[in-house]
Amino acid sequence: MPDTTTDSPIVMHILRADGSMSFHMFEWPEEPGYDRIDALIKPILDEDRSGAEIEHVTYLGDDGERADMFVDEMGALAHLPRNELATHFYRRAALAADPRLDPEQLPAIYGTACLFSRRVWF
Repeated sequence: MPDTTTDSPIVMHILRADGSMSFHMFEWPEEPGYDRIDALIKPILDEDRSGAEIEHVTYLGDDGERADMFVDEMGALAHLPRNELATHFYRRAALAADPRLDPEQLPAIYGTACLFSRRVWF
């Protein structure tokens, strides 16, 4: 099915486990669909581990709004290094929903993470 949504500016941050990061601004559909997300994210995650499996994670931006992050679902089992900043963003969302949680009991993010500045996963 062709993409019929209007493109709008979006920022994608790439957070690497070594602490380095980059960001990219481009035009992106409001609801891009899985195939388009996969085509963008998979090559980035494959830099850590060939055959990366994309997993969607919700995070809270600095403005408190929900946004979407994509990581390698098997990063921990593949022994990728822990990504401290991506883990922080992921855990912040969980703690906002339930502040009684112990953050160290929540899963961590391993390997590269791709964070969008808004929701793209519907």
